[in-house]
Amino acid sequence: MAFVNKKKVTIGLTEEVSSFAKVKAKSIGMSMSVYIETLLRQEMEKEKKND
Repeated sequence: MAFVNKKKVTIGLTEEVSSFAKVKAKSIGMSMSVYIETLLRQEMEKEKKND
């Protein structure tokens, strides 16, 4: 589920996914939101290349 508020989007993550994302993001010096956005942008780029 996602809620859009101007330029920010709030998504509902399970506790397991949220915890994993926080740990991964922290290990590479990112916030969880930046980490998730980076992953999504990478997927978008892959899709664009496949088209």
